[in-house]
Amino acid sequence: MILRDVVAVGAVVAGVIASGCGHGWSGFGAAEQTPTFARDVAPILFEHCAPCHHPGGAGPFSLLSYSEARRRARQIAKVTSRRYMPPWLPEPGRGRFLGENRLSDLQIATLGEWARSGAVEGDPQRLPRAPAFTPGWQLGPPDLVIAAPEPYVLAAEGRAILVGTRSVEASETFRVGWFP
Repeated sequence: MILRDVVAVGAVVAGVIASGCGHGWSGFGAAEQTPTFARDVAPILFEHCAPCHHPGGAGPFSLLSYSEARRRARQIAKVTSRRYMPPWLPEPGRGRFLGENRLSDLQIATLGEWARSGAVEGDPQRLPRAPAFTPGWQLGPPDLVIAAPEPYVLAAEGRAILVGTRSVEASETFRVGWFP
């Protein structure tokens, strides 16, 4: 854990204790009791969830608007509190990775409290601009696309491997003469 995460966790614990052990939200001070989508939730979703959860993305639904997120507020709180989402396999404390996409304890607490408090929208003026995504290849077109001469079924097994600072979830082995 880095220092800002330690400070964030301390703020959550202090807020829970000060509020009567979880009977109110004190993570943002007395003037801002309840987390709102515009101020607190959208920045988390836009950074950590929207890269997959946008139209045409890998996620099965979009989370780019208040109405889309509100419909799934309880689901978001549940899957993030279990650290099922965002999917990030490397165990915490085992090094830093490029593109690491792990939520802090404070971010998870914010999403949970937002869902429990009715998924309030908040002031639309405070809503950050939703990220824009380019359709098609996200890193630009590949240098080479190879079509297999016949369908190949990839077995649903294997393990993640670490290469330097990247987590690789699959690797492929090509047979000599396989290319057309």
